[in-house]
Amino acid sequence: MKAKKLQAISYNLEKGATLLLTVILTGIIMTSALALGFLGLSEIRQVRALSSGVSAYYAAEIGMEEALLEFKNNRDVDRCLIGCGELSTDQPLVGTTASGSSYITTIKWKGEQFTLAQWKKDEPIQINIESVSKPIKISWDATVNPLENIEQTVIKSDGTLANIDMNGKYLRKNIIPSFFINPIVNVNKILRLRFFGNNSPQYVSNLVINTDDPKDPNIDTGKTIITSIGGFRGVQRKLETIIDRRTGTILGMFDYTLYSQSDLND
Repeated sequence: MKAKKLQAISYNLEKGATLLLTVILTGIIMTSALALGFLGLSEIRQVRALSSGVSAYYAAEIGMEEALLEFKNNRDVDRCLIGCGELSTDQPLVGTTASGSSYITTIKWKGEQFTLAQWKKDEPIQINIESVSKPIKISWDATVNPLENIEQTVIKSDGTLANIDMNGKYLRKNIIPSFFINPIVNVNKILRLRFFGNNSPQYVSNLVINTDDPKDPNIDTGKTIITSIGGFRGVQRKLETIIDRRTGTILGMFDYTLYSQSDLND
Protein backbone atom coordinates (compact mmCIF):
# COMPACT_ATOMS: atom_id res chain seq x y z
CA MET A 1 0.00 0.00 0.00
CA LYS A 2 2.84 2.31 0.90
CA ALA A 3 4.62 1.49 -2.38
CA LYS A 4 1.56 2.42 -4.35
CA LYS A 5 1.37 5.82 -2.63
CA LEU A 6 5.03 6.50 -3.39
CA GLN A 7 4.47 5.48 -7.00
CA ALA A 8 1.50 7.87 -7.30
CA ILE A 9 3.51 10.75 -5.80
CA SER A 10 6.39 10.08 -8.22
CA TYR A 11 3.98 10.02 -11.15
CA ASN A 12 2.44 13.32 -10.13
CA LEU A 13 5.89 14.92 -9.76
CA GLU A 14 6.90 13.73 -13.23
CA LYS A 15 3.64 15.00 -14.66
CA GLY A 16 4.14 18.42 -13.02
CA ALA A 17 7.74 18.61 -14.23
CA THR A 18 6.65 17.76 -17.77
CA LEU A 19 3.98 20.45 -17.66
CA LEU A 20 6.47 23.00 -16.31
CA LEU A 21 8.98 22.08 -19.00
CA THR A 22 6.28 22.39 -21.65
CA VAL A 23 5.33 25.87 -20.41
CA ILE A 24 8.99 26.97 -20.40
CA LEU A 25 9.62 25.64 -23.90
CA THR A 26 6.41 27.23 -25.16
CA GLY A 27 7.48 30.58 -23.66
CA ILE A 28 10.91 30.33 -25.28
CA ILE A 29 9.38 29.50 -28.67
CA MET A 30 6.87 32.36 -28.41
CA THR A 31 9.56 34.81 -27.34
CA SER A 32 11.78 33.74 -30.23
CA ALA A 33 8.88 34.05 -32.66
CA LEU A 34 8.03 37.53 -31.41
CA ALA A 35 11.66 38.60 -31.63
CA LEU A 36 11.95 37.28 -35.18
CA GLY A 37 8.70 38.98 -36.07
CA PHE A 38 9.90 42.28 -34.62
CA LEU A 39 13.21 42.02 -36.48
CA GLY A 40 11.38 41.18 -39.68
CA LEU A 41 9.06 44.17 -39.23
CA SER A 42 12.04 46.40 -38.50
CA GLU A 43 13.76 45.18 -41.68
CA ILE A 44 10.61 45.86 -43.69
CA ARG A 45 10.45 49.40 -42.30
CA GLN A 46 14.10 50.01 -43.09
CA VAL A 47 13.72 48.72 -46.64
CA ARG A 48 10.62 50.87 -47.09
CA ALA A 49 12.47 53.89 -45.68
CA LEU A 50 15.40 53.35 -48.06
CA SER A 51 13.07 52.93 -51.00
CA SER A 52 11.10 56.02 -50.01
CA GLY A 53 14.37 57.90 -49.54
CA VAL A 54 15.35 57.20 -53.15
CA SER A 55 12.00 58.50 -54.41
CA ALA A 56 12.29 61.55 -52.15
CA TYR A 57 15.82 62.23 -53.44
CA TYR A 58 14.75 62.17 -57.08
CA ALA A 59 11.85 64.50 -56.27
CA ALA A 60 14.26 66.93 -54.57
CA GLU A 61 16.58 66.68 -57.57
CA ILE A 62 13.76 67.66 -59.94
CA GLY A 63 13.02 70.73 -57.83
CA MET A 64 16.73 71.63 -57.73
CA GLU A 65 17.07 71.39 -61.52
CA GLU A 66 14.06 73.66 -62.01
CA ALA A 67 15.48 76.21 -59.56
CA LEU A 68 18.95 76.18 -61.18
CA LEU A 69 17.31 76.83 -64.54
CA GLU A 70 15.44 79.79 -63.05
CA PHE A 71 18.66 81.13 -61.55
CA LYS A 72 20.41 80.81 -64.90
CA ASN A 73 17.71 82.93 -66.54
CA ASN A 74 17.43 85.45 -63.70
CA ARG A 75 19.92 85.75 -60.86
CA ASP A 76 17.48 87.89 -58.90
CA VAL A 77 14.75 85.26 -58.81
CA ASP A 78 13.43 84.94 -55.27
CA ARG A 79 11.17 82.05 -54.30
CA CYS A 80 10.79 81.71 -50.57
CA LEU A 81 8.38 80.69 -47.87
CA ILE A 82 9.44 83.19 -45.20
CA GLY A 83 12.23 85.64 -44.52
CA CYS A 84 12.74 86.76 -48.11
CA GLY A 85 12.18 90.46 -47.68
CA GLU A 86 9.27 92.84 -47.89
CA LEU A 87 8.91 92.78 -51.67
CA SER A 88 9.02 89.02 -52.17
CA THR A 89 5.70 87.76 -53.51
CA ASP A 90 6.87 84.78 -55.56
CA GLN A 91 5.77 81.36 -54.39
CA PRO A 92 8.19 78.44 -53.93
CA LEU A 93 8.43 75.78 -56.61
CA VAL A 94 6.04 72.97 -55.70
CA GLY A 95 5.49 69.80 -57.71
CA THR A 96 4.48 66.14 -57.69
CA THR A 97 6.19 63.35 -59.63
CA ALA A 98 4.61 60.41 -61.41
CA SER A 99 5.54 58.10 -58.49
CA GLY A 100 3.57 60.25 -56.05
CA SER A 101 6.54 61.92 -54.40
CA SER A 102 6.50 65.69 -54.01
CA TYR A 103 8.96 68.55 -53.67
CA ILE A 104 9.09 72.13 -52.50
CA THR A 105 11.98 74.37 -53.55
CA THR A 106 13.02 77.82 -52.35
CA ILE A 107 15.56 80.28 -53.75
CA LYS A 108 16.88 82.89 -51.34
CA TRP A 109 19.56 85.56 -51.70
CA LYS A 110 18.40 88.23 -49.26
CA GLY A 111 19.50 88.41 -45.65
CA GLU A 112 20.72 90.74 -42.93
CA GLN A 113 24.14 91.58 -44.40
CA PHE A 114 26.68 91.19 -47.18
CA THR A 115 30.16 90.17 -46.00
CA LEU A 116 33.51 89.82 -47.72
CA ALA A 117 36.62 88.73 -45.86
CA GLN A 118 38.95 90.65 -48.18
CA TRP A 119 38.01 93.47 -50.55
CA LYS A 120 40.85 94.12 -52.99
CA LYS A 121 41.76 97.43 -54.59
CA ASP A 122 40.12 97.93 -58.03
CA GLU A 123 37.78 94.98 -57.36
CA PRO A 124 34.15 96.04 -58.02
CA ILE A 125 31.53 94.96 -55.49
CA GLN A 126 27.94 94.83 -56.76
CA ILE A 127 24.75 94.07 -54.84
CA ASN A 128 21.04 94.36 -55.50
CA ILE A 129 19.40 97.07 -53.33
CA GLU A 130 15.95 97.13 -54.94
CA SER A 131 14.20 95.95 -51.77
CA VAL A 132 16.16 98.16 -49.38
CA SER A 133 14.37 101.21 -47.99
CA LYS A 134 16.65 102.06 -45.04
CA PRO A 135 20.07 103.76 -45.08
CA ILE A 136 22.78 101.35 -46.23
CA LYS A 137 25.94 101.18 -44.12
CA ILE A 138 29.28 100.20 -45.68
CA SER A 139 32.04 99.43 -43.21
CA TRP A 140 35.34 97.54 -42.99
CA ASP A 141 38.27 96.91 -40.67
CA ALA A 142 39.24 100.22 -39.09
CA THR A 143 42.92 99.34 -38.71
CA VAL A 144 43.79 100.25 -42.32
CA ASN A 145 44.44 103.72 -43.72
CA PRO A 146 41.50 105.66 -45.20
CA LEU A 147 40.69 104.74 -48.80
CA GLU A 148 41.87 107.43 -51.19
CA ASN A 149 38.98 107.06 -53.64
CA ILE A 150 35.73 105.10 -53.70
CA GLU A 151 33.70 105.08 -56.89
CA GLN A 152 30.04 104.65 -55.98
CA THR A 153 27.58 103.84 -58.77
CA VAL A 154 23.84 103.35 -58.40
CA ILE A 155 21.85 101.92 -61.31
CA LYS A 156 18.08 102.26 -61.47
CA SER A 157 15.61 99.48 -62.22
CA ASP A 158 15.35 100.59 -65.87
CA GLY A 159 19.10 100.20 -66.31
CA THR A 160 19.93 103.90 -66.37
CA LEU A 161 22.30 105.66 -64.01
CA ALA A 162 20.71 107.33 -61.03
CA ASN A 163 21.08 111.10 -60.65
CA ILE A 164 23.62 112.52 -58.22
CA ASP A 165 20.88 113.62 -55.85
CA MET A 166 19.64 110.01 -55.93
CA ASN A 167 23.09 108.69 -55.02
CA GLY A 168 24.10 108.07 -58.62
CA LYS A 169 27.72 107.89 -59.80
CA TYR A 170 29.72 109.54 -57.11
CA LEU A 171 33.40 109.76 -56.18
CA ARG A 172 34.19 109.75 -52.49
CA LYS A 173 37.67 110.71 -51.26
CA ASN A 174 39.65 109.82 -48.15
CA ILE A 175 36.94 107.57 -46.82
CA ILE A 176 37.08 106.40 -43.21
CA PRO A 177 35.95 102.81 -42.56
CA SER A 178 32.23 103.58 -42.47
CA PHE A 179 29.73 105.58 -44.53
CA PHE A 180 26.04 105.52 -45.43
CA ILE A 181 24.03 105.57 -48.67
CA ASN A 182 20.33 106.46 -48.79
CA PRO A 183 18.57 104.27 -51.37
CA ILE A 184 15.17 104.82 -52.94
CA VAL A 185 13.14 101.63 -52.77
CA ASN A 186 11.78 100.33 -56.11
CA VAL A 187 13.87 102.95 -57.96
CA ASN A 188 17.51 102.16 -57.19
CA LYS A 189 18.40 98.59 -58.07
CA ILE A 190 22.16 98.03 -58.21
CA LEU A 191 24.88 99.42 -55.96
CA ARG A 192 28.41 99.10 -57.29
CA LEU A 193 31.48 100.06 -55.25
CA ARG A 194 35.17 100.16 -56.17
CA PHE A 195 38.09 101.71 -54.35
CA PHE A 196 41.35 102.78 -56.01
CA GLY A 197 44.24 105.22 -55.75
CA ASN A 198 47.98 105.07 -55.20
CA ASN A 199 47.60 105.86 -51.51
CA SER A 200 44.89 103.26 -50.92
CA PRO A 201 45.84 99.93 -49.31
CA GLN A 202 45.96 96.83 -51.49
CA TYR A 203 42.92 95.45 -49.68
CA VAL A 204 40.65 95.99 -46.71
CA SER A 205 39.40 93.24 -44.43
CA ASN A 206 35.95 92.31 -43.19
CA LEU A 207 33.77 94.35 -45.52
CA VAL A 208 30.19 94.48 -44.22
CA ILE A 209 27.18 95.99 -45.99
CA ASN A 210 23.94 96.19 -44.03
CA THR A 211 21.37 98.78 -42.98
CA ASP A 212 21.00 100.87 -39.85
CA ASP A 213 18.61 98.12 -38.73
CA PRO A 214 20.85 95.04 -38.17
CA LYS A 215 17.81 92.74 -38.48
CA ASP A 216 16.69 94.09 -41.87
CA PRO A 217 16.33 90.97 -44.08
CA ASN A 218 16.47 92.79 -47.45
CA ILE A 219 20.22 93.01 -48.05
CA ASP A 220 21.75 91.12 -50.98
CA THR A 221 24.01 88.61 -49.21
CA GLY A 222 26.08 87.94 -52.33
CA LYS A 223 25.07 84.27 -52.25
CA THR A 224 22.03 82.47 -53.60
CA ILE A 225 20.92 79.50 -51.50
CA ILE A 226 18.66 77.01 -53.26
CA THR A 227 16.93 74.47 -51.02
CA SER A 228 14.87 71.64 -52.46
CA ILE A 229 13.05 69.16 -50.20
CA GLY A 230 11.57 65.99 -51.68
CA GLY A 231 9.17 63.80 -49.72
CA PHE A 232 7.68 60.33 -50.08
CA ARG A 233 5.89 58.20 -47.45
CA GLY A 234 7.17 60.16 -44.48
CA VAL A 235 10.80 60.31 -45.62
CA GLN A 236 12.34 63.56 -46.80
CA ARG A 237 15.55 64.36 -48.65
CA LYS A 238 16.91 67.89 -48.73
CA LEU A 239 19.34 69.19 -51.34
CA GLU A 240 21.04 72.55 -50.89
CA THR A 241 23.17 74.50 -53.36
CA ILE A 242 25.07 77.70 -52.55
CA ILE A 243 26.02 79.94 -55.49
CA ASP A 244 28.20 83.06 -55.67
CA ARG A 245 25.91 85.71 -57.17
CA ARG A 246 28.78 87.73 -58.66
CA THR A 247 30.45 84.91 -60.58
CA GLY A 248 27.71 82.27 -60.79
CA THR A 249 30.15 79.76 -59.29
CA ILE A 250 28.71 76.92 -57.21
CA LEU A 251 30.34 77.16 -53.78
CA GLY A 252 28.87 73.95 -52.38
CA MET A 253 26.23 71.25 -52.78
CA PHE A 254 24.83 69.35 -49.81
CA ASP A 255 22.53 66.35 -49.38
CA TYR A 256 20.53 65.78 -46.21
CA THR A 257 18.20 62.93 -45.17
CA LEU A 258 15.25 63.96 -43.01
CA TYR A 259 13.22 61.14 -41.46
CA SER A 260 9.91 61.59 -39.74
CA GLN A 261 10.01 58.96 -36.94
CA SER A 262 6.26 59.03 -36.41
CA ASP A 263 5.68 58.31 -40.07
CA LEU A 264 8.24 55.48 -40.06
CA ASN A 265 6.40 53.83 -37.18
CA ASP A 266 3.06 53.75 -39.05
